[in-house]
Amino acid sequence: LLIKPQALFGLPVLLVILIKKYPLKNMIQFTLYSLLFTLFLSWPFFTHQPITGLPALIWQMGKDYSYTTLNAFNFWQLFGNWQPDSLEFLGVSYQLWGVMLYSCFLLIIILNVILSKLEGFGMTVRYYYAATLSLIVFFLFMTRMHERYLLPALVFLLLGGALTRSVTWLIFYLLLSGLHFLNLYHVYSLYQPGGLFNSFSPPIIWLLSLLTVFLFFFLFIFFLKPALLIKADKFFLRLKKSLN
Repeated sequence: LLIKPQALFGLPVLLVILIKKYPLKNMIQFTLYSLLFTLFLSWPFFTHQPITGLPALIWQMGKDYSYTTLNAFNFWQLFGNWQPDSLEFLGVSYQLWGVMLYSCFLLIIILNVILSKLEGFGMTVRYYYAATLSLIVFFLFMTRMHERYLLPALVFLLLGGALTRSVTWLIFYLLLSGLHFLNLYHVYSLYQPGGLFNSFSPPIIWLLSLLTVFLFFFLFIFFLKPALLIKADKFFLRLKKSLN
């Protein structure tokens, strides 16, 4: 949180994990210690406003770029780059649409975790999957999004794939990592022209953004239907054997 305020959007899944694993007393202690530690570390930078300084800065930073997407290859890129998120669709601003889409997907993810009857290792993997999806949903549907905000999701996706040794998970990781790299390079080439490759044309950007959205929906379906993930792993294993 002190490094990147976007970490706040990973908290809902973390809170669900803590609620499922620890009693209320421990939850209260964890919350208090976290708040005190955050205030302690931020105090040297906000000596005149030790309590309200950090929240005020985060709030102001959230208002600095009032556009749908700032070169991020996400859902909003399909409708144009750097579009004011005050524009409306069906009488509702793009910003509010983003919040509603994010909230709906996040609610489904959290309810799925809460209602899951898995235990032990299976539940641990479920947590990694939920963390991955919640961060991808944040990147895809919230407005005022930069290209680099997909990175945290890749960490949980890689860890989940490594734990389960799922070929499908690792394929998704490689594909999303590749798209993330292309997104970063595109932005780099915009501000540092003369590199090995030029920045991408609008049609290519649109296709890469659409592919990112498609990959999310496949991941989301596998999350809701774990049996499909098992079938996908078996398919890739058979394909590997046939190629060998």
